[in-house]
Amino acid sequence: MKILENNCSTPTKRGTKSKIYDLTFDGVLLVLKNVFYLPDMKIDKIDFTNIIKRYGSMLPLVFGKYEYFKKIGLENMYLLRLNIIVRGYARSSFRKGTGYHPWLEKAEQITRYFYLLDFSRLYNSFLKNFDPKVWLNALRNNKEIKEYVIEELQQDKKNLEDHARVITKTISYLENREQVITDIMKFFFEK
Repeated sequence: MKILENNCSTPTKRGTKSKIYDLTFDGVLLVLKNVFYLPDMKIDKIDFTNIIKRYGSMLPLVFGKYEYFKKIGLENMYLLRLNIIVRGYARSSFRKGTGYHPWLEKAEQITRYFYLLDFSRLYNSFLKNFDPKVWLNALRNNKEIKEYVIEELQQDKKNLEDHARVITKTISYLENREQVITDIMKFFFEK
């Protein structure tokens, strides 16, 4: 896991070059993990906002929407969701894929998890004082977020429908012993 990277070099007064380093995506998430590590989420808002403003382009649909969620009164929900992500990101700062969710490593995966966290249990969430209508309205009232969430949910729906068809065909085959195995093979390879 690379935490820093050399972005450029700049000339010094002595005529040499000074390398300038900056945080990588992993580095930003690990810094945020440390920011959130304080008890009761009493985070230093100045540090937090400076980090997400500076590195907002790394995770635009998450970092770039902080002010939106703050403005509509969902700052605590935003911070809670981001906290869940960064705390689960990596248990070991030196090995990717060691977090609570080893698949949660790329910006696309983190963005999806941020918005769709616990979506299947929307009305029975583990989040305290969670009002699903408030969250859904927040998603609906921001055009960029709305388009993103709808696209992700439509893909989920298609995947589930495909999966349901495979299950249905498999059950049908298992219940009807007279069919030949080629019938089920046709289903898997011909849609």
